[in-house]
Amino acid sequence: MVKRFFQKSVLLSSLALTTGIMTPVVNAPAAQAVTTTKSIPAFGFSCISNKSEANCATGTNQFKAKVTEHSPTQVMFKFFNVGVDPSSITRIYFEDTDFKTLGAIAGIINSAGVNFSTTAPGNSNLPGGKSVDFQTTASVRAENPVRPSGVNNDPNAIGTPPSEFVAIVFDVLPGFSDPFNAVVTDLRRGTLRVGMHAQGFSDGGSESFVNGAVPEPITTVGSGIALGFGALMTRKRNLAKRKAAKA
Repeated sequence: MVKRFFQKSVLLSSLALTTGIMTPVVNAPAAQAVTTTKSIPAFGFSCISNKSEANCATGTNQFKAKVTEHSPTQVMFKFFNVGVDPSSITRIYFEDTDFKTLGAIAGIINSAGVNFSTTAPGNSNLPGGKSVDFQTTASVRAENPVRPSGVNNDPNAIGTPPSEFVAIVFDVLPGFSDPFNAVVTDLRRGTLRVGMHAQGFSDGGSESFVNGAVPEPITTVGSGIALGFGALMTRKRNLAKRKAAKA
């Protein structure tokens, strides 16, 4: 009986780690508290204004966004600017007109050196957005002085987390069994789009961008269960080695 329970606990832990689906583990030996984070890998943006080929290339290479589950009923869009070329993300726009998953903006998280606030509805449209039929339903902007308050490039952050970012937390509209995946589905099929306006390029120009392809969502399992499962596997290997030595 003990042996069967031990094998069942190991199997459940293994499934949780390899499939990304959290299966409740009851009384699993050596397992700690389980935490999960739903997110999608960072995605980029395509230039739609095309005033300067060089500035468009800078934004396409440096502007990134990531979406994570902020709470069971909220999602967080986090924006970065990683690269060596001068630029500043100064306005961010959301278009959610068809499937409609996003509710109100619940909060804005500014890193040091960044200062964004919400924009009054109807008072802001993505510059150049008409070329891609972009219809703004929510937006945020950097406060004056605009360029310094935006998300500026950080050449020292290549390969590491950048020092500047802005994160916008949205409530998800009620009625979805899995709010986070509803938003990601909205993004992936293009019924939810994200745009941005950037300034402070090396020539003093500005450009507009809309998100590119959005990757599949992932679920990250917290270290507790991973460490517990690793300890179990190490124990099994040590037992096998001792048995082989005695044979």
